[in-house]
Amino acid sequence: MLINYLKMDMYRMVRQKSFYVCTAMLLILFNTSNHAMNNFLYYFPKALLLPFSVLLFMALFINEEITSGFIKHIYPLYQKKWQMLAERFLFTCVVYLSMWLFVVIIALVLGVLNIFTISAFSVFDYLAYIVMQMLVIASVSSFVTMLYMLTRSHVITVLYVIGYSFSIFYALHMYLSDAFISYYEYTLYHIGITLPETFDMLTYGKSLLIIITSAFLYNGITLLILKKRDIA
Repeated sequence: MLINYLKMDMYRMVRQKSFYVCTAMLLILFNTSNHAMNNFLYYFPKALLLPFSVLLFMALFINEEITSGFIKHIYPLYQKKWQMLAERFLFTCVVYLSMWLFVVIIALVLGVLNIFTISAFSVFDYLAYIVMQMLVIASVSSFVTMLYMLTRSHVITVLYVIGYSFSIFYALHMYLSDAFISYYEYTLYHIGITLPETFDMLTYGKSLLIIITSAFLYNGITLLILKKRDIA
């Protein structure tokens, strides 16, 4: 059931103008000067424009679902509320990979990547790296969904996306942590920008634990909201 509904959302994604607007913005604004292949592949996933584009599209996508009545009248016909949230987490991963793949392919076609610098590249290390980056953004997207359900404000949600993507909230975390207690290293933003390029079981295991805990917390709160409040 989740896979079938994921396919439906993917079909709806490619029919949304906002998806192409966000992807085009990502492609136009990202620095397309000549890059070494290795540096590009590791730098691009944590550059602010990729999470910003993914999260902005997800915020617009959620808003469209609410305002059109799709999430109220169509979702219940196919799956339960917890299944909807699980599918949405997976859908964010699909959006992330779609935008990432699109930009990498365009960069290769335009010849702005030096593919001859790939000799020391570890496929396993990079797959672990890109999957962790993807899960970080999917967890943040869960927070975006929760925030929208709490506030029902499109403006607040978009402002949060901007604040997260451009490290405004992370800077605030660091300021408060210096004044009180150091906890900013446990934030999803910190994890995303400090993941080592070489796979490390301890670092990746700790990061994965934080990601899973955050996703369950955000989606758990959203599930309570969906059960208690009318989706309109």
